[in-house]
Amino acid sequence: MVARSQGTCNTLIKDDTPGSSIFQSFPGVEAAHGMSGDSLERALALAGEYHASGVVILHDGSIITERYWGDWDAETGGIISSATKSIVSVLVGLCLSDGTIDNLDQPLADFILKFKIKPRDRITVRHLLSMTSGLQKPPLWRMRPGMVQNEREFAASLPLQHEPGTTWDYNTIAFRILFQLIQEASGQTLAEFTRLRLFEPLGMTSSHWRTREFSSVPTYLNLVCSARDMARFGLLVQQYGGWQGQQLVRRDFMETALQPSQTFNPNFGLLFWLNGPKRRLLPDCPADTVIAMGADDTRITIIPSLKLVVSRLGKRFTPPSELMRHEHGNPEGFHNTFMRMICRSIDDSPLQQNSGSAAFAGPIT
Repeated sequence: MVARSQGTCNTLIKDDTPGSSIFQSFPGVEAAHGMSGDSLERALALAGEYHASGVVILHDGSIITERYWGDWDAETGGIISSATKSIVSVLVGLCLSDGTIDNLDQPLADFILKFKIKPRDRITVRHLLSMTSGLQKPPLWRMRPGMVQNEREFAASLPLQHEPGTTWDYNTIAFRILFQLIQEASGQTLAEFTRLRLFEPLGMTSSHWRTREFSSVPTYLNLVCSARDMARFGLLVQQYGGWQGQQLVRRDFMETALQPSQTFNPNFGLLFWLNGPKRRLLPDCPADTVIAMGADDTRITIIPSLKLVVSRLGKRFTPPSELMRHEHGNPEGFHNTFMRMICRSIDDSPLQQNSGSAAFAGPIT
């Protein structure tokens, strides 16, 4: 497969505020950021060996390097699968910022009629974001194309299996209830709200929602994004919701989203995967590393303490059934090795330290 580089000289020029969206070219940007071009080149070569289609590396808001393989380029979008969940978390944060959702412990019943029925009336926005709703997890075959005509109604009708907040279960169908929540809270379609409140402010011009067109009601599935757009989103997260000198998303929400959301799985925040505090998914990265993670090994890896964002699109190289065994916590796994190379390209990077991310103002209420 042929690799084509659109770095190591492209940079995201800033107008004295983080997150500016003007692309220009400068030579030797890696050295200017105290990074080793050789280490980055080895990391990119490894990514190519492991079926990457696009990789973008940001440091301190600048594109240090980006590379594409095959017929991909900076504007090519790919399905980001469950990495969509982290973006939806931020969309909920935007509803909080707009005041259309009062707080994370507001009942879903305030927005969706089906949740007014006991005992499901105890499920809150926080429960859905933390995967602790207690709703039954349907078999995946129930959600194959054509099996359910109105997937929104199907998701909102899931029976309660456990008391909300008493167990953790990675339930994608229950997660999709957040789509309806955002629409009811904002008074807009999910696509409109995402475009107006996220895509346009961040300049995510190669992103859109996938829908199931044959359904009787349009059904949102997941997002298509370019590697650059994924990096833009990662930069928003790295800056705790700040963008071009403005607080786009409430900082207290972002701080809460990037901390353990419950005690059952401390590596899970509010639809973000976390690198600590007890178990490292990426052993050679700082403890404040957070990840938006999807199928086909789609990743947006964000390290606030290093001002580092890395996005990857490509083909799957780790079977889903073996992901936990071969990747999560494995020092020799691809993702840890890839990120270790990138982190070590930064001068004096605080590897394997619980390094000083920005001080938290406290959890959101």
